[in-house]
Amino acid sequence: MSQAQAQENRQRVVATASRMFREKGTAVSIADLMKAAGLTPGGFYKQFGSKEDLVDEAIAHTFDEQAAHSAAAPEGQAG
Repeated sequence: MSQAQAQENRQRVVATASRMFREKGTAVSIADLMKAAGLTPGGFYKQFGSKEDLVDEAIAHTFDEQAAHSAAAPEGQAG
């Protein structure tokens, strides 16, 4: 797998985790999360040291998305 593909997969997992954690909480299993991202559970540990590392990245991703959304909204229309 190329480095670019690995980075793309990592971003897909983070985005999927961000969505799933918001919908279902952080009790989502790694297997379910990776299945939703279209990847195998074994690939998780090639990308992340632990589920907690992923939770941290997913939270940061959520805040980044919200900040981008707020910045794109017309004045007085944010949030």
